[in-house]
Amino acid sequence: PAVPRYQLLGVFDGHDKLGEKVSQYATEQMPKVVAAKLAAIADAEVKDSGWTNDRRIEATKKLLEDAFVEVDANGKKNLAIPSGGCTASFVLHLDDMLYVANAGDSRSIVAIYDTRSGKTKVVYASREDKPDLKDERARVERSGGKVYIPKDPRESSRVFYLDSNNQPRGGLAMSRSLGDWDLESKGVIPDPIVDALSIADIVAAESTDKEGSCKNDGDESGGAEGTCVADPAGNATNESIRVVAISATDGVLDYISPHDIAQEIANSLFGSSEANGRKDDKHLLAAIAELMATSAKGWHKEMRGSYRDDMAISATVVK
Repeated sequence: PAVPRYQLLGVFDGHDKLGEKVSQYATEQMPKVVAAKLAAIADAEVKDSGWTNDRRIEATKKLLEDAFVEVDANGKKNLAIPSGGCTASFVLHLDDMLYVANAGDSRSIVAIYDTRSGKTKVVYASREDKPDLKDERARVERSGGKVYIPKDPRESSRVFYLDSNNQPRGGLAMSRSLGDWDLESKGVIPDPIVDALSIADIVAAESTDKEGSCKNDGDESGGAEGTCVADPAGNATNESIRVVAISATDGVLDYISPHDIAQEIANSLFGSSEANGRKDDKHLLAAIAELMATSAKGWHKEMRGSYRDDMAISATVVK
């Protein structure tokens, strides 16, 4: 049977020398590998009528995990380069489900927008795979790698190892990635964390839960960045709730919160709010350009023009 219709959006942020080759390879190959594996699941369902929705969800999560590992292994063989890697963070929209797969310090975000109130809320944000996280550090150190934790909290923890001359090598600011094959024996893995979210459940929860539950990776709890603030009036309806998926690199996220990114993008996509009389005529591309300009100014101010990280954002409407 034909591959089921789906949307796939994401970012692949290269790093280190030749990282652009890894990110380009992943950008070209990941959709092909995912499509082939989706077709295999469709074939399996035709041959076995006993498939349940839960089985389909678990199979899809597994295929995404396998796709990351396969693209990484094929890249090592086909590129044959001494260094370089990339993050991979994307959202697969298949039927009523959103599957978020992430390896590295880029992030994917799912947000809702109420067309009646004009309010945006982030209901899911993937974590950054940083070496100082408890589970990540344990794996790295089990594998013979070391984790550097800086005194300045604004700096990133890093994975490194000591060579035969007792000199530090590596210095990768994440614990999962595609590529970085010089660190694969030191606990840096391509395996993504994959989560599955039902669009219907997201909309239903917002329409019925006046306290507004949401799921994220915990780094914005307590309302510090305003990502999980419920509408106390509880006036949302199924018809008024729209859902958007976004992926962004850390070069953007270092200076703009997931909520602010989602708000700007949602305003451009959905245009107007009857509740407050506001109408936004800004195109999505213009909104993304403004977000990237804001981050670029942050980099310029902090680094005094000497450095700016790569920046990319992708976004789509899923409901």
